[in-house]
Amino acid sequence: MNRLAKVAFGFVIATMVLAGCGASLKSSDGYNTATSSSVRTVFVALKDFTISPAVVDVPAGTVKFTAVNQGQAFHNFSVKLTDGGNRITGTANLSPGQTGSVRVRLQRGTYIGYCSEPGHESLGMKISIVVR
Repeated sequence: MNRLAKVAFGFVIATMVLAGCGASLKSSDGYNTATSSSVRTVFVALKDFTISPAVVDVPAGTVKFTAVNQGQAFHNFSVKLTDGGNRITGTANLSPGQTGSVRVRLQRGTYIGYCSEPGHESLGMKISIVVR
């Protein structure tokens, strides 16, 4: 396992352990989400030029997206409405190997998670966020 993968794996494990204090852990399409009474945490992996998982399904309310940049370029994780709306929120740009988080309160509907670096979304760095 390369150093970047070890760091990302360690971060995910540490976050899961900390989230486990008073929270329940669930798996959605093989990716971990942590829930508490008011916040659901979703882990996303940013690569050159994809984001995993491709679809995130969460209940309405506060969602904390934790993104790990597993690519070689700068990336970020941003959220916007699917109707071509402006960026609602997002992380700062993340260097390769860096992790960042952002909290957002989402109402029912469909959103897009994407990298707002110029050209990255059109190259495939976007996912669907379904809020029920």
